[in-house]
Amino acid sequence: MSQRARDSQSIEMRASNAVLGAIAVIAVGIQILRFAQAGPKLAAASASAVSDSPPPLAHDAALTFAAVDIDDYQQLMQHTQQIVDTIKSLPASPTTRPVHYQALKINPFKVSRASGIFLDQVEQERVETTGAAQEMTLQSIMHSDLAHVCLINNVLLREHQQLNGFTIDQINSNSVIIHRGIYRFELRLLK
Repeated sequence: MSQRARDSQSIEMRASNAVLGAIAVIAVGIQILRFAQAGPKLAAASASAVSDSPPPLAHDAALTFAAVDIDDYQQLMQHTQQIVDTIKSLPASPTTRPVHYQALKINPFKVSRASGIFLDQVEQERVETTGAAQEMTLQSIMHSDLAHVCLINNVLLREHQQLNGFTIDQINSNSVIIHRGIYRFELRLLK
C-alpha cells in the first residue's frame, strides 16, 4: 500500500471518528437538555395523597423471617458484635469513640431468647392469618358509579367493611385487596 493511500485512509478514519464523537456529544447534550426542561418533580403533600391503609406487602415481608434469612441475620449479628467489641477496645480519645460509649455494654442489635419467643409468635400469627385468608373465596365483583361491591364467602361487602377480621381495602375489576393487622392479601376472581 502506498503512502498516499495510507494517508487517505488515515484522513477518512479521523473524519469518521470526529463524526462519531460529534454525534455522541449531541446525544449527551440532548439528554441533559431534556432533563433540564423536565425540571423537578412535584411532591403530593395534600391530605388526599396520604393513605390510612396499612403498609404495602413489600414492607410486610421484611417483618418475617425464613430459614435462610435467620442464617443471614445471625451472620450479621456476629459482624455487629465484632464492631461493638472494636469500639469498646479503642483508646480513650474523644475523637475515636462515640459520645456515649460507656453505656454500650452489649450489642444492641442482638436478639435475646425472649425476642426469639416474640419471633415465634409473629410467625404463628402470620401462618394463622395466611390460612384464614386462604379460606376466603371471592365469588363476584360489581362496579357502579355509586360503589364497588364484592361477594366473599356469600357475604356482600363494600370497601372498608370487615369480614372475619379482614378489612376490604380496595375492590378492583378482577380482584379485592384485604388486610388484617400488618398482612395484606389479594383475592382474585376464579375463572
